[in-house]
Amino acid sequence: MSVKEAERLSVMKQIDKKILTIEKASEELGVSIRQTKRIRRRYREQGEIGLISLKRGKPSNRKIDKSLKEKILCLVKTKAQKNAYRHS
Repeated sequence: MSVKEAERLSVMKQIDKKILTIEKASEELGVSIRQTKRIRRRYREQGEIGLISLKRGKPSNRKIDKSLKEKILCLVKTKAQKNAYRHS
């Protein structure tokens, strides 16, 4: 569990104990009231596991394919070498 997720757990427990309201919890977490309600719902349905990010362990959507990355780097290197000779 990350620090952010642990903080969410702490805040959810404070809401359970009626120490915090949804409004105060959203301020403390730095998210909207609507998002706090979503977090709260997942916490009630799934418990602590519901607070863990669903993106954990999955590759990034912005990740570039390894072969494509190598081609790009090769092109950049050859272009840079050609330009280096011109400026000498």
